[in-house]
Amino acid sequence: MNLILDLLHHHHTGEDIGLWPLVRRRAPDLGSQLDMMEAEHASVAGAIVSTRAAARQYAATSDPSAGSRLREALGELSGVLLPHLDHEETEVMPRVLRALTEKDWSRLSRGEIRDWGSFALMGTGLVWMADGMAQPDREVFDRQVSVVFRWLVDKRYGAAYRRRTALAFGRP
Repeated sequence: MNLILDLLHHHHTGEDIGLWPLVRRRAPDLGSQLDMMEAEHASVAGAIVSTRAAARQYAATSDPSAGSRLREALGELSGVLLPHLDHEETEVMPRVLRALTEKDWSRLSRGEIRDWGSFALMGTGLVWMADGMAQPDREVFDRQVSVVFRWLVDKRYGAAYRRRTALAFGRP
């Protein structure tokens, strides 16, 4: 669970610090959408903090109420995260993709390499982001990220990610 929460936090922080300011310069008309994204990120961040606290408590005790608190925290996280992801993926990112050039994405990806903190987190994060992309979206992803990122997604971390996903979710 911590890996997913770490990835979410890193992903949203990266958007707020790196992506959104660039998009604001390239496409000022998206300003209100980006303001909503940042507000949604703040809500998700609060739910992540609550979920981490509930998970720590659950791991440290045999009190059955800790399980209830963890389920409640996960429900709250889902309640803010799922609508945010839908909003981002269906409304905002298609416009962001049109606003930025391949050179912009390359520059952002180079900054991301420095900001992830570890190749393992970065590789797993990239595989997670690419997981389930429809072929046209994956083709855009492949054109807009560096060769190093594609290698990490496809070769270095992809197989391990797929094995863990199959174990956790029973899918091939």
